[in-house]
Amino acid sequence: MLIPMFVFGVNIGSFAQHNSITVALIDAFQRANFGSMAVHFNSQIEIDLPFENGSNVVAKSQAVSILNHFISKNVPSSIGITRNDEVADVVLLNFSFTVANGNSFKATIFIRNSLISQIKIVQT
Repeated sequence: MLIPMFVFGVNIGSFAQHNSITVALIDAFQRANFGSMAVHFNSQIEIDLPFENGSNVVAKSQAVSILNHFISKNVPSSIGITRNDEVADVVLLNFSFTVANGNSFKATIFIRNSLISQIKIVQT
């Protein structure tokens, strides 16, 4: 079952330009599977997740495993895009999600040259 995606305060031009990455990210969170996201990852990606000891720069295949592990324990019950900013070749995408147990998280995705180079998730 797919979760409805609600868009709040999104710059439509920016959203349209990076729509494929945005849609793929939301789909990965909804399905709790980041396997198809590797094509959108930089060769090295910084991952910063709650309950971990700071951020780590890892290869894209390792990023997929780390994110799959995190999201399997925190499957979103709702997702909302809160901000999407673009300057030249850099996009900053922010969205929030809530999991079944009521915990809420904010994800910040940094995209440069159409590749994701940083994912930071914090519990709110």
